[in-house]
Amino acid sequence: MDAHPPVPEPPRRRPLTVKQLLFLRAYLDGPKGIAGNARAAAIRAGYEAGDAERLLRLRSVKSTIRAWARQQGITLERVLARYGEIAFARLSDFCAWDATGVVLYPSATLENAAAIVEVWHMQTPTGASSVRIKRIDPMAALVRLEKYLAPRKGDPDDAPVRFTLHIHGPQRTVLEAPSDATTNGHADR
Repeated sequence: MDAHPPVPEPPRRRPLTVKQLLFLRAYLDGPKGIAGNARAAAIRAGYEAGDAERLLRLRSVKSTIRAWARQQGITLERVLARYGEIAFARLSDFCAWDATGVVLYPSATLENAAAIVEVWHMQTPTGASSVRIKRIDPMAALVRLEKYLAPRKGDPDDAPVRFTLHIHGPQRTVLEAPSDATTNGHADR
């Protein structure tokens, strides 16, 4: 009878240190300007600013961030969809205008209101009005989308993939892989 070697136990994760917990609290739920900013969160937790990237690479920190994201209902699909809303939003999605003035659409009816940072509607003493809509930078959202979606040099999955883009109205976009796509997601060449 052949004796099989014992299956090694998976490595145990080290528990988070107090400073790592402070970093995570600041990074995930800190005040404006610190939440989501690894360098600022590291400093707030007592680390050097340069430690931020190292902290984000720690397995225990990454798994805690993933668990928090799952708890919050944050998925990659939702993040990419939000970047798409921001990148492809048009001014006409938020208001209409003609020679008589500008009409803002009610915010409750906007599907991509996430693209708007602020709206100012000012009335002068003479009765003239001024509207200003401040958007999140659509180019920054496009860059983020491109960084995630573009193939990287040397990546085994960098072969081009053909997709069909269907647009259903101004708010809904569907990407479909062609029926001749192989099982690994690449189109036949």
